[in-house]
Amino acid sequence: MHIAVLDDDVASRKQMERLLERASDANKKNGLEGYYIDSYGDYEPLHKRIAMYDGIFIDMVDSDMKGHEIAESIFESGIQGKIILCISTINYREIISSEYADHFLFIDKPIKTSDLEDTLKVCEEKRLDREPQIEIRTKDETLYVKYNEFIYAKALVAGKTTIVLAGRGDTIYYKDITMVKKSITEYPFMIAVNKDTIISTYHVDKVNTFSVIMDDGTSFPISLKMSSTLKKILAKKASI
Repeated sequence: MHIAVLDDDVASRKQMERLLERASDANKKNGLEGYYIDSYGDYEPLHKRIAMYDGIFIDMVDSDMKGHEIAESIFESGIQGKIILCISTINYREIISSEYADHFLFIDKPIKTSDLEDTLKVCEEKRLDREPQIEIRTKDETLYVKYNEFIYAKALVAGKTTIVLAGRGDTIYYKDITMVKKSITEYPFMIAVNKDTIISTYHVDKVNTFSVIMDDGTSFPISLKMSSTLKKILAKKASI
């Protein structure tokens, strides 16, 4: 299991590292897998690797973005690892937005061994229950989306790209369809049906001669060749 510690107090961060290393050693003695632990004093380097972590312990008091704000930003990116807010001088339980509260874990400092063990168990359970994700990257942003969430991405006249997701009610705008294509067309169920549009075959409702209709009702123009390609893909999926 991969664990990250994000804390802008050096002494507190080092103490957290020691506690996690002891928990890791205890696991190994019992024949279980240990923990891979990375420690950060700043959010930026963590942000670049955020998807790999199964648990992220956060307490940022003196930075421009406080711990709860970072936690909310990480959650919005769509990662599946558990986010744990460590309470010291800021009581995150009291100030966290109600829409996020149920998605985070809280642990009080100084951290008790029993509390840490319980928290790590939740992280492990979440790790075992992870769903595969798509990583959509642009120059400045990264979005993590479950396979069945992505419906389509379409370039707009204004130079932006809209990404529509199922189940989350999200319409997300990126600047460059080219960057989005590079991120996601490696997945076999993602197809660029024309120069401006990428769709997921999971959400195709109907293929006509010159159009494809998604299960949210959106229609896109396609070529005769693409129509044939999509029909073959859907026929193959239906036979499995």
